[in-house]
This record gives sequence, structure tokens and C-alpha cells, in this order.
Amino acid sequence: MHIFQAETDTDILTIFAKTYDDAANLFCAWHLINYGDALERFSIARWAKTRIERYGLPLRRALAAGLSGVGVLEGDIWRIYGVDEAPMAFVLVGFATDDSDHQAAIFAESVERAEEIWDHVQHQLQHMPAGWLGSEWSEWQLLGHGRHQQAAESLRREGVGIYSPDTGWAILPIDYAAFDLDPPEDDPREHSARSVIRQA
Repeated sequence: MHIFQAETDTDILTIFAKTYDDAANLFCAWHLINYGDALERFSIARWAKTRIERYGLPLRRALAAGLSGVGVLEGDIWRIYGVDEAPMAFVLVGFATDDSDHQAAIFAESVERAEEIWDHVQHQLQHMPAGWLGSEWSEWQLLGHGRHQQAAESLRREGVGIYSPDTGWAILPIDYAAFDLDPPEDDPREHSARSVIRQA
């Protein structure tokens, strides 16, 4: 069993499969179920050994189980879902203003949703949550994107990300009313606590 990263312009998914072809078929089936149309263009890459080693024993156990499907890191446990039950992939997208003086790391359920959030907030940065530094992109992009993407999948919460090498990612709440932005449909409105994932 191997682990692959499959992605389009709007989705990034972690696939457990025996071969590239198996991973591609699983990704296409997941896309058809969630979007209702055939997937025309995507890329698949097998995880490097060094990347697998960073996730340690929980990931090795998931691979040893021999199950094919969509892998989701929930806390420190990897769960493997069938394509008909796998949740949508959360993403982390970096943005910068035209003059690059202000940056933001947005956690959202899709690239399109992250872009929608950024369209609303980039000209109203005075409403950004307390704790936002404005330089997150420069800070977090020093680490591999795939590693940060796993943080997005694990936390599975919309918001503005702040990153610390010591404590990992924290997700700050978005003031949807101030930005005239609709909250996600499944938003529990529990924005008082921060969610954190530690980086190895």
C-alpha cells in the first residue's frame, strides 16, 4: 500500500492505494460523487519516504492496514474513507495584497471558498481577527506545502491561520458580519477557541 497526493486547481486529496492507477480511479470516483461530473485534468504524486517518516507511527499503521481510500488525518489518527463517504478536503491557501505588504493564510473547504474569503477581506484588513500578523505567508511557506496541507485536513475548520514553528497552526475566527461574508453552511458558530496542530 502507498500514499498519494491527488490534486486539481481546487482540491487536494490524500489517497491510499496500491498503484498510481488505483489512486487515479479513486480520485476520479470521489470527484464524480462530490461534483457530479467527470474529472478532466488532475495530477497525482506518490509521497516521498521522508514525508511519510514525518508522520511517524500513526501513518505507518494506516498503511499497514492495507485499506484503499481517501485518507484524512483527524487529530493524530489517520482514517481511511471510501470515496462515497469521504469528507471534502480542506485546504490552506496563501494570499498577498498587490503591494505584498499584507499576507494571509486562509483555511477553507476549497480553493474557491478561500478566494471568496480573500476577496471580502483584502480591502477591509482592519476587521481581521486579533493575533493576525500580516506576514504569515512568508513564515509558513518555508516548510513544505504538503505538510501544511495535512494541517488543514486535520483541523477541518474555516478561518485565518497563524503559524508558529513551536506550536504549529492556530485558526483565528472570521467576523463574517464585518466582512459581509456568508459563513459556511455547517458553521457551528463556535469561534471562541483556537484549534492547534503541532508540527513534528
